[in-house]
Amino acid sequence: MDAVAILSCRKAAETCGGVDCLGFFHRRERSFSGRGDREMRLAAFATCNGCECDPASDEAFQKKLDKLSGAGVEEVHVAACVTGEKRACPRKEAILTALSARGLRVCLLEERA
Repeated sequence: MDAVAILSCRKAAETCGGVDCLGFFHRRERSFSGRGDREMRLAAFATCNGCECDPASDEAFQKKLDKLSGAGVEEVHVAACVTGEKRACPRKEAILTALSARGLRVCLLEERA
């Protein structure tokens, strides 16, 4: 069984309950599709550490990545609130780089049309 995580924007989490992201996971849509019969376990639903934090050097963010790895997470689905065009995340590339540098597979959840 594959352990996956969803990573969203801390600022967006002030008004978002993760309904779309969790729905995509449960319905195996968007970045969660195309797995055939392979099972997935949602091991974590986390946020970034804010626009002021550099994911590469922020100790708290690095500790969060340690916990994801410790939970067996190999794949992180990054929410549209981080990667989408509607919200310009100033740390998007740094977040994606930090995840990849840890050997985590990065998948991008698409924005709603």
